[in-house]
Amino acid sequence: MKVGDLIEVGAPGDKAQGIIVGVEMLYPGHPESPVRNVEVNWLTRTPRCAFGAGRRTVNIFSVKRTLSHAHR
Repeated sequence: MKVGDLIEVGAPGDKAQGIIVGVEMLYPGHPESPVRNVEVNWLTRTPRCAFGAGRRTVNIFSVKRTLSHAHR
Protein backbone atom coordinates (compact mmCIF):
# COMPACT_ATOMS: atom_id res chain seq x y z
CA MET A 1 0.00 0.00 0.00
CA LYS A 2 1.35 3.35 -1.08
CA VAL A 3 0.19 6.95 -0.94
CA GLY A 4 -2.24 7.56 -3.81
CA ASP A 5 -3.80 4.08 -3.90
CA LEU A 6 -7.61 3.94 -4.13
CA ILE A 7 -8.94 1.48 -1.54
CA GLU A 8 -12.22 -0.05 -0.39
CA VAL A 9 -12.82 -0.48 3.33
CA GLY A 10 -15.53 -2.10 5.44
CA ALA A 11 -18.09 -4.87 5.60
CA PRO A 12 -20.79 -5.42 2.95
CA GLY A 13 -23.23 -3.01 4.64
CA ASP A 14 -20.51 -0.50 5.59
CA LYS A 15 -18.40 -0.05 2.46
CA ALA A 16 -16.42 3.13 1.87
CA GLN A 17 -13.84 4.20 -0.70
CA GLY A 18 -10.95 6.58 -0.30
CA ILE A 19 -7.46 7.60 -1.37
CA ILE A 20 -4.48 6.88 0.89
CA VAL A 21 -2.76 10.14 1.91
CA GLY A 22 -0.48 8.77 4.64
CA VAL A 23 1.06 5.48 5.76
CA GLU A 24 2.09 4.51 9.32
CA MET A 25 4.62 1.71 9.59
CA LEU A 26 4.63 -0.90 12.38
CA TYR A 27 8.36 -0.36 13.01
CA PRO A 28 9.20 3.18 11.84
CA GLY A 29 12.65 3.49 10.33
CA HIS A 30 13.06 -0.22 9.64
CA PRO A 31 13.41 -0.86 5.87
CA GLU A 32 11.25 -4.02 5.87
CA SER A 33 8.53 -2.84 8.26
CA PRO A 34 4.94 -3.79 7.38
CA VAL A 35 2.19 -1.16 7.16
CA ARG A 36 0.14 -0.69 10.35
CA ASN A 37 -2.41 2.07 9.62
CA VAL A 38 -3.27 4.27 6.67
CA GLU A 39 -4.65 7.81 6.63
CA VAL A 40 -7.40 8.20 4.05
CA ASN A 41 -9.31 11.01 2.33
CA TRP A 42 -12.77 9.49 1.95
CA LEU A 43 -14.57 9.74 -1.39
CA THR A 44 -17.76 8.28 0.10
CA ARG A 45 -18.99 8.38 3.68
CA THR A 46 -16.67 7.60 6.58
CA PRO A 47 -16.82 3.91 7.69
CA ARG A 48 -17.42 2.86 11.29
CA CYS A 49 -13.94 1.28 11.51
CA ALA A 50 -12.21 4.69 11.02
CA PHE A 51 -10.61 6.35 14.04
CA GLY A 52 -8.33 9.23 14.99
CA ALA A 53 -8.60 12.94 14.24
CA GLY A 54 -11.46 13.45 11.82
CA ARG A 55 -11.96 9.67 11.55
CA ARG A 56 -9.40 9.54 8.74
CA THR A 57 -7.25 6.61 9.94
CA VAL A 58 -7.99 2.90 9.44
CA ASN A 59 -6.10 -0.24 10.36
CA ILE A 60 -4.60 -2.07 7.39
CA PHE A 61 -6.69 -5.17 8.21
CA SER A 62 -9.87 -3.13 7.52
CA VAL A 63 -8.88 -2.67 3.87
CA LYS A 64 -10.81 -5.15 1.72
CA ARG A 65 -9.13 -4.47 -1.62
CA THR A 66 -7.12 -1.98 -3.63
CA LEU A 67 -9.24 -0.61 -6.45
CA SER A 68 -6.44 1.28 -8.20
CA HIS A 69 -2.69 1.57 -7.67
CA ALA A 70 -0.93 4.92 -7.83
CA HIS A 71 1.84 5.30 -10.39
CA ARG A 72 5.08 4.27 -8.76
